[in-house]
Amino acid sequence: MAPLIRDAAPRDLPTISALLAETWHATYDTVYGRARVDDLTARWHNVAALARDVGRNDVRFLVAVEADGQTVGTALIRRV
Repeated sequence: MAPLIRDAAPRDLPTISALLAETWHATYDTVYGRARVDDLTARWHNVAALARDVGRNDVRFLVAVEADGQTVGTALIRRV
């Protein structure tokens, strides 16, 4: 069964933050180094930073959740 895709809610943010850190490390550690990726994800993907985009009219912030409750993806689109 395909994951449920829905708007992200404040309760999702700790999991989204952890998922982003994990995927950024897997993608960018060999490019920037682990310490730099730690710094970037700490600044850009912390819960407070993510919370600024929840519920905004100019942002669509989505989360993909499996039937067992596991978060498996996220996407954010901002109107410019």
